[in-house]
Amino acid sequence: MLTQPKKNNIQFKAIFEQVRKDNQLSKEKNISKNFLNFIKNCPIGIVQIDDELNICAINACAEKIFGFVCLEVFGKKIDILLPEEFLKKSDSSFLNFLSSIKLESSYFIASDRKGKKIPVQITSIPQLINNKLYFFLTILDQSELQITKLVQQAEIQRFKAVFD
Repeated sequence: MLTQPKKNNIQFKAIFEQVRKDNQLSKEKNISKNFLNFIKNCPIGIVQIDDELNICAINACAEKIFGFVCLEVFGKKIDILLPEEFLKKSDSSFLNFLSSIKLESSYFIASDRKGKKIPVQITSIPQLINNKLYFFLTILDQSELQITKLVQQAEIQRFKAVFD
């Protein structure tokens, strides 16, 4: 009966372990790539800011809501995107405010790059990444919802007028 020397067994185990680690890394990279793809194409606006209120990233939906592309706002202060009531807050009170709307939505009127007023719903999700605090803001454009409500109200008024 043939037996392999122990040295070959150790080398085989090391190669096998490296292949296993490489496969795991590959799976993790695919998951990360898929997740980033999801964030990029998510139908909810997402803006990432750091603890100094600088914009780190925005996704395609946020670009559409505000009329800016990511490269135009990268590194700029968040007040370029957010409603006027944010502009009145100091940086520290703004960070406290962001912490307070965590997992609880707040409604505001924001402006796009052309100055058009947009009703938005904002939720803040703080994340500690490499010992630095970041906020992920989810932003929902409420324009269509408000138009739908106005149409419904008009229909109710018309309905009442017919039957009164």
